[in-house]
Amino acid sequence: MLTLSYGQFYLLYVVSLIAAAILGLILVLGPSRLRRSTVLASLRHNWVYLPILAIVPAAMLMENRLSAYVNMPQTERYTEWMHEISGQAVRFIQERLEREIVTDFFTLIYVWVFTFIMYFTPLLLLVGNEGPLLKRYCVAVMFVYFFLIPFYLFFPVKTPAYYGPAGVDALLYDRPLWGRVVTSMDPLDNDFPSGHVALTMTTVLLLSTSERLRRYFVFTAASVVAIVMAVLYLGIHWVPDVFAGFFLAVGALLFVSHRRIMAWLDVRGAAVRAAGRKLLGLRAPI
Repeated sequence: MLTLSYGQFYLLYVVSLIAAAILGLILVLGPSRLRRSTVLASLRHNWVYLPILAIVPAAMLMENRLSAYVNMPQTERYTEWMHEISGQAVRFIQERLEREIVTDFFTLIYVWVFTFIMYFTPLLLLVGNEGPLLKRYCVAVMFVYFFLIPFYLFFPVKTPAYYGPAGVDALLYDRPLWGRVVTSMDPLDNDFPSGHVALTMTTVLLLSTSERLRRYFVFTAASVVAIVMAVLYLGIHWVPDVFAGFFLAVGALLFVSHRRIMAWLDVRGAAVRAAGRKLLGLRAPI
């Protein structure tokens, strides 16, 4: 049996995501929409929205570092609340479904499929020249994180797998490779609301408005169902975390559907484009 070091495994993980993204562009858009001129034209018009997404990992890194300095003795109390509301739901799901093949499947869904959706969606919208949808997507993602980060900082809730009274097995975290991918980025007390559910559901709601991306919409819709089952079965989230993620996604959709808000953002976007054009010394509009 082939044994991989963590470095080799992580490299394979990244390469597989890149390969899947390339294949996904071909399958969803088709070769005719992957022309260099089309991609460059989309980049010229839509580049202003991409820095918004770049802020997201920086904000999460800042949150993780700040959480180390914020003394929150209430963590146990908040986690106990979640446990009381959720009851034995997570443990019940594990007891009924726990099999090695089921664990492998939901691990792949949680760690690989979710990451693929988060990186592939803006790439697809950019390459496919879906400017209006890309703008709404970027703003919606920022809206979600605007609420997630304060909750993670000031309402820290432990994962069910790391809360002893729940009696839940750490099916993902105890894995030397997949578990390390997650624990290297997740402090294990960022539970409420579920970011996985909120972000994938936001993606689904926005994609539902696009006829040209119907195939990808079906894929993401199916992924949401699988991700909900994964976060519960693997002992990553409580039931209230999932429902809060759904509500947050609906809030993001309502926010980006507000005409005045988006009109104001259009004005700000035009100002950023003008500043970029002046900085680069370009005459033609970007």
